[in-house]
Amino acid sequence: MKIINVPSVAGSRALADRLVHSADLAPNESVLIDSRHLDVNTDSFVSELVKLVAEARPKGVEVVGGGKDWLADVERESSKHGLHVTVRKLTSA
Repeated sequence: MKIINVPSVAGSRALADRLVHSADLAPNESVLIDSRHLDVNTDSFVSELVKLVAEARPKGVEVVGGGKDWLADVERESSKHGLHVTVRKLTSA
């Protein structure tokens, strides 16, 4: 499984590009988008991140962390690209 770690501030398409390319995604791999540390993001970041992940043709995509707005944005953008995303709920200890 490849992991994309989203930082606390995610505000540009260029950042999304760097994160996805540094994860070195390949077709039919599973991807985890770890957004547990995310505090603020822009629409352009979400749009570019999801587009690039979809272009890699992953086997599955999971998202963990982030607020309700972030998750809604990821789901909206994913549906535009025909990408199925599973949201993994965080549990408290």
